[in-house]
Amino acid sequence: PLQGGEGGDGPCHNVDIDPKRDLYGGLLFQSGRFQRVGGYRRLMATECVAEITSEGTTDWFGRYLPNKLVLGDPAILDAAIHAIQACIPHEIILPVGIDQLLSGARSTSGPWYVAAKERSRNGDTFIYDVEVTGSNGAMYKRLTGLQLRVIEKGMSCAPWVPPLLGPYIERRVRELIPQSEVHVAVGLSADADRTLRSDRTIQQALGKTVPVVRRPDGKPEVPVMNGGLSVSAAHAGPLTLAVSGVGPIGCDLEPVVARPIEIWKDLLGQERFHLMEVIAKETGEDYDTAATRVWAASECLKKAGAMANMPLVFLSSTADGWVQLAGGAQMITTYMTSTRGTEKTLAMGVLYGLA
Repeated sequence: PLQGGEGGDGPCHNVDIDPKRDLYGGLLFQSGRFQRVGGYRRLMATECVAEITSEGTTDWFGRYLPNKLVLGDPAILDAAIHAIQACIPHEIILPVGIDQLLSGARSTSGPWYVAAKERSRNGDTFIYDVEVTGSNGAMYKRLTGLQLRVIEKGMSCAPWVPPLLGPYIERRVRELIPQSEVHVAVGLSADADRTLRSDRTIQQALGKTVPVVRRPDGKPEVPVMNGGLSVSAAHAGPLTLAVSGVGPIGCDLEPVVARPIEIWKDLLGQERFHLMEVIAKETGEDYDTAATRVWAASECLKKAGAMANMPLVFLSSTADGWVQLAGGAQMITTYMTSTRGTEKTLAMGVLYGLA
């Protein structure tokens, strides 16, 4: 029953992505009859559930050849594989091998539903297990040990489609802090209730619907039975960022606002103003951008329960716009980004506490 929502019937696109508008012609290069990804029910860095439409021609061969497809519609299988690309939006991947391909019922009818989950990663090779089912729930194809290799790195999707930004942030944070096991989700909603938006995005980051409670200071928490996970959420206009992980966790979103230097000195304090100057020199950013990074990092420390005056130090910067900072055992990654649906450049920060 991948085709419906909770307790509902029929297709349910829970992820706010229109593949033809947001993916094909950009992140996805497929065209014509191969443009068969119709939407996503779930989209995370390491797994997805997508709908494969029944649109497209059935004329695969010359007019004098039979049209019977012994192994099924090739566009369905192709779409099931390239649907995974949205989990890795900053690197172009192509299939290079497979351990096993099983065929199920040939009579399954569309739309079809693909559930893909990452089993492991070895350098530039991702290993996924994939199952495709028909609208009746019968297994159509099962791909075990699908090997996907990176052929192009450093892709930029800015301004980002918000649901793609979550997987991107999660993967880059894990690459920059190899010990981290964070999960990230980004949502765009005009809903005025921030608590509702936070809960919904936190649940997306967790990959499951669990109750979210709040301490007297407003910090969100999930029940202890969920493996001791910590969660954090932040808002910037209609955009919501949520992260989850074991141990100290914090996140923040801050729009870049031009302020006089004296105002930044008062807001940041002497030590963090000096840190802003270091970041500006290392990255070539203007003071407002670099200062907003530091402000976002400071907010991450607060949300993780760190001391307000904890020293922050610059660690490194990357060619694709990431800056790493540290406050004691707290590692903070920051990134400047923009999304469709928001006008301002945003400073994003994610904190992960090392044991």
